[in-house]
Amino acid sequence: MPRWSRAVTTENSVNSLVRSRRRFGGACRSGVALLVTAMAGSAAAADPVRIPARLEWGVSVCGDAQGFASRVLRRTQRVRFVEQGEDLTVFLSIEPQGTGLEARAEMRSSGRQILNRRIASPDCDDALDALALVVAISLEGRASEMERIRLAPKPRPPPRKAPLAAVVVEPAQPAEPAVTPPAEPPPPSEPTPSIDQAPAAPPEPAPEPPPAAVVVEPPPPASAESQIDLPPEPEPAGAEEGFWFAAGLSAEMALGVAPSPMLGAGAWASATWERAGILSPAVTIGFSHVRLEGYQQPEGEADFALNAGSLVLCPVRFGSARFELRPCAAGSLGQTGSVGHDTFFAEDYVRPWATLGGSILGLARFGPVEVRTNVVIAAPLVRDSFAFGAECPENTCESDVFYRVNAVVTQVGIGVGLGF
Repeated sequence: MPRWSRAVTTENSVNSLVRSRRRFGGACRSGVALLVTAMAGSAAAADPVRIPARLEWGVSVCGDAQGFASRVLRRTQRVRFVEQGEDLTVFLSIEPQGTGLEARAEMRSSGRQILNRRIASPDCDDALDALALVVAISLEGRASEMERIRLAPKPRPPPRKAPLAAVVVEPAQPAEPAVTPPAEPPPPSEPTPSIDQAPAAPPEPAPEPPPAAVVVEPPPPASAESQIDLPPEPEPAGAEEGFWFAAGLSAEMALGVAPSPMLGAGAWASATWERAGILSPAVTIGFSHVRLEGYQQPEGEADFALNAGSLVLCPVRFGSARFELRPCAAGSLGQTGSVGHDTFFAEDYVRPWATLGGSILGLARFGPVEVRTNVVIAAPLVRDSFAFGAECPENTCESDVFYRVNAVVTQVGIGVGLGF
């Protein structure tokens, strides 16, 4: 299985990012060694932190603890090797591997692993130098972090708050009684007339004559010439039979391609043979770009990107010309990109991408405007895996893989466009 050296790799054979001196030559390692030595010299001038460490050798065909300690101390002064009272333990081993050697370094502190490296080397001297360089770089970084924490300014205590001043509340004054104005006297009542003064009753009116009967004749039947033909109601756009073309943009999200959801955008164009029945075929072509940046792992960070073109075939339609739902067959073809950074030797890779599956397409038309939602569920034909570390032959380092492309991936798109 191809690997990363603290960078992303894929499942096919890809060169490891951690190269041996046979690939990069002695110049690269010598330059890094001079840089580490310069860092050690400048740190020593300021009373640097020196980490107590203990060496433990495993199965090894060459080298010993004393000689290895000398190689490390030539590259950094941030460590002192002890037999007991250590802050961290360094486990080392050099074993035969094919025509060369495989050197391994592991560092642990308080039972927690903080370094695990495998390096392929042609001979013992190269393996010991490579291990010493890796251990020196790790010790420099850990010592610098401890020194930064030690020299960090302590937070100041918050200022004391002044006591609240006493507030004297005067008692409320009693309210004055309300003065009620005297009630006005009632108006004088009119005198009641006596029996002798009672007015005469008015004369009764004469009865009105009954209304005359009115005969209402029914209207004559309308002739064919007098009838008015009303225009038919307008049908929604696309209801008549014919071809409908549309194009637009969409927002995209892919799940299962990378360790986290990938977001991006796309463009699409479609052609539909509008018919009155359920059989109304349509075809859509599109292109999308989605990406995921800054996915963090203990060994480094990785970025992912997917560029793919798609073809969607929808033979039938459910619903009306304004609102419709289509089951479709979908496929895509493109490439994936992956790159690692914040590591020793960062590289990027481009891999082919292809899927086959199905989708559900929902459409809504408002005049010439078309709004669509497309959900694609497909199986990738190439499933890559990603890991940090040295290249391992015959998939012997499967435990270091931190992600593998899912067997089923999903892509969701929501777009808007114009049609005619």
